[in-house]
Parts: sequence; C-alpha cells; structure tokens
Amino acid sequence: MATEAEVPLRGLLDHKSLRLEGALDAEVFSALMAVERERRFGDGEMIFSQGDAASDMLLIHEGGVRIGRTTTDGREMTLAVLGPGHHVGMVGMMVGRRGQGALANGETRVGLISKADFDRVLQNHPRLAAQLLPVILSRLRAALNFIDDIKRLPVSVHTAVILEQLLDASEDAHVIDWSQTDIALAVGSSRVSVGKALKELERQGLIKLSYARVKVPDAQRLSDWVSQHRAQLLPLE
Repeated sequence: MATEAEVPLRGLLDHKSLRLEGALDAEVFSALMAVERERRFGDGEMIFSQGDAASDMLLIHEGGVRIGRTTTDGREMTLAVLGPGHHVGMVGMMVGRRGQGALANGETRVGLISKADFDRVLQNHPRLAAQLLPVILSRLRAALNFIDDIKRLPVSVHTAVILEQLLDASEDAHVIDWSQTDIALAVGSSRVSVGKALKELERQGLIKLSYARVKVPDAQRLSDWVSQHRAQLLPLE
C-alpha cells in the first residue's frame, strides 16, 4: 500500500495569482506560443532544481507544476502548485538562476521560451511589458501575503487559510485531495504542528479528516472563520 506521502497531489495552490494566458492579448500570446519548445514531464519528474542556471521560462499547457524551496534550516516548503495558463520561471530566466525547484504535478506538458526569444517577442510587441505587470504584481502580492501569514498567524489559522485557497481551486467544492504531509509543506510548518491544527479545525466542525483527504462541509463557514481570525490577528491588513 502506498504511504500518505506517495498519494498523488491533486488540486492547485495558486494563491489566486493571475494566469499569464488570460492577461495577454491574443496576438502577444500567439507570438510567445510561436517561439516555445514543447516538453513533456511525467508525474513527479524534476523540471528544474533550486540553484540551477536558468535561461528560459515555462508556459503550462497541461497538468501542473509544483514549486518548492528548501529553506536555510533544511525545511522543504511547497510554495505553489500552478496549472494550465500559468507561467513558471520568469524571474529565474531574467536573473539567470533558479530560486526554487519545480516538479511535474501529474502528466505535464509545457512550452519552454528562451530569454533570447522572449526578448525578441518583447521588442516586436512592446505592450507585452504592460500586460505582464498585473501578472507579476499578483505573484508579488501572493508572496507578501504568504510571508505575512507565516510570520503573524497561529498555525491553526494559517492552515485554515491554505485550506480555503485549496478549496477555491478544487474540482469538488467540498473536498481537498491533499495529504496532511502535503498540507504541512504548503503551510511551512512541521507535520506534527499542522496535524494538531487540522485536529483543532475538525474539533470545531470546520473540516472532516480522512486518508489523504480533507472534507469541508460548509465552505462559507470556513471562509467566515478565516476572515474573523485574520481580522483579529492582522488588524492593519
């Protein structure tokens, strides 16, 4: 029998960031598609590692990409799980080095765009820069919110925030198919601490736990609980 950690990860964690495909007009997006090189990756296959040299970015067309990082104290964190329409690795392409690692989440098809090709598209379609800005800012906002949450929220509240985000992207309005181990990686805390937080949320009737799955009977109640506690703990937000 597979262990909990080996159960395939399903569902996105995009922190409500904007998709590149939806932000670009048809002509500009077609210009990027015209220069991309297609690559396919099997579930769990490494796309790139933290610290790798970088000379291209990715457009996700099928499947998903799990973005992770190893902290200075050796902890593994899942920063995002992005799906079709999202881009990955633009900052790394610009600075020449990967700040995070990326794994295929399910059978995944991406388009690779080199920096040289990206620069040519930008030169031919200058409005690409303006259209990219909201996408980049949405990623920045998501990153700042995550940092604020992990610093200032108790683990139970931050766990509920992550569950709310996972539920928002879930195909089932009441089910999150993530294991407790994967949730802990997304929260950025230990499995023991997140396990206790999940039990507390279950005790309050907000969720129901089962093997590699969290059920949320009332999504609005969970959302209201998160909003109430965030307002109490982050009054300046």
